[in-house]
Amino acid sequence: MAGPVSRTAHERSRHRRPTDTRVLAQSLVKLTRKNRRLTKRLHRTWPLLGRRGAILLRVRLTPVSRETLGVGRSFMADNAFLKTLQQRMFPILRDEGFKGSSPTLRRYRPPILHVFNIQKSTSGDHCYLNLGAHLDFLPTAGEGRCDPATIKESECVFRDRMEPPPGRAFGWVYQDGADAIDESVSFIISEWARVGRRFFARYSEFPDQFVALVRSAVEMTPYPMEALVLARIAAHLRLHAEARSLVEAALPSVSAAGTGLKRNLERVVESP
Repeated sequence: MAGPVSRTAHERSRHRRPTDTRVLAQSLVKLTRKNRRLTKRLHRTWPLLGRRGAILLRVRLTPVSRETLGVGRSFMADNAFLKTLQQRMFPILRDEGFKGSSPTLRRYRPPILHVFNIQKSTSGDHCYLNLGAHLDFLPTAGEGRCDPATIKESECVFRDRMEPPPGRAFGWVYQDGADAIDESVSFIISEWARVGRRFFARYSEFPDQFVALVRSAVEMTPYPMEALVLARIAAHLRLHAEARSLVEAALPSVSAAGTGLKRNLERVVESP
């Protein structure tokens, strides 16, 4: 068996630490099951895994469970919860016209786009259920070109979330055990009827709902970014007076650093 990793190699490995050690740990376990003579490779790689790497070396290439590696509970809860959520939620969405695969489903009824997205948290113990609505003639929220087949919820100009009940942890926490998972997913499905459908219903009828949205915004003086979106919609609908009103109300609120936003607002009223 090879000796310990040199200090120089160890220092180099610290700069290559992967963002998700679970993936690397699982890959190593698969390799060891295929070939038990990979000890030297493991010795070179264990600094990337920290404590988990030490566990792998200590068991000397014997079959290692996810629990032994210290990744079992959260990893399995993640998989079980999301698998149940997708199995029960996605058929409902597809029956209502959404298409695609996890984690993002889309519904396109030109020019309206609806996006449903499951976003895993960075901590790995909960997820967010994101809702987005967009119009295909608008740039995305990052001023990019809208592609109905690939648009993300974060690129939509109208966004919301299906939140857990007050008092719960932020985001939908992965539950352990079939009964707890089933109860949580059942509640999410009930929230889809109350929150999800209601959100998308506000952005479902073109042009009537968007004409009403623009005209109500003129009375309220929205923030500059919101005013830009609504002014663009107004210009597309040939509501030129409303578009100009929104731009003129928003321009004084644009900061000195917001030169790009200011220019985009001015372009709306400059367009024929």
